[in-house]
Amino acid sequence: GDNVKRPAILENVKRILFYGDSLTDGSSYPDYVVNSLNAAFPGANFEMENSAKCGDRVGNLLERFDADVAAKKPDLVFICITTNDCWQKYAPEKTKAEFLELVAKLKVLPAKFALIRPSCIGNEELAGRFPNYLAIIDEIAKQENCPLIDAFALFTKWKAEGKEVLGSDGIHHGKDGFECMGRAVLDGLGLAGAARGFVFRRRL
Repeated sequence: GDNVKRPAILENVKRILFYGDSLTDGSSYPDYVVNSLNAAFPGANFEMENSAKCGDRVGNLLERFDADVAAKKPDLVFICITTNDCWQKYAPEKTKAEFLELVAKLKVLPAKFALIRPSCIGNEELAGRFPNYLAIIDEIAKQENCPLIDAFALFTKWKAEGKEVLGSDGIHHGKDGFECMGRAVLDGLGLAGAARGFVFRRRL
């Protein structure tokens, strides 16, 4: 096949950890990402670790960081969070302060990290507040000069095209949502071209 150049963020990376809430907990998009990367880079032997937990907001990620991130010794961490902060009407300035603490903890690790702008929301009231939380992610990514993966934009685009990216509650992912998340991550890594090797298979 085509020789895809390995992006710098994946150099010296083996263990990839996904951290967040129900959008990642029990989701198959981390499998899609890691399986697709292994298909694109034979012999890289990327390993997946999913440390996400339903219902979490930024403060919870902070509380369980040592056990669920540091102890797992990841080489790369993807963080997708803030949907529950928005859902619970948690003050954006508090979310931002906690997010900055989370980033400070990440910077102590010998791991790289990337932030994911979460998927769009179908619930109108929540959707109206959500930009305040997306702005926090954008500001922190800019401030810390770390990669930013825009799942929000891809979900918005696919939803407009009539794909079933969101479930009936307008928050959790519908049948096309897992693929959308997976592709957003690959795109964000600069591997849009590797999507042909996209692997729709969960490890047994």
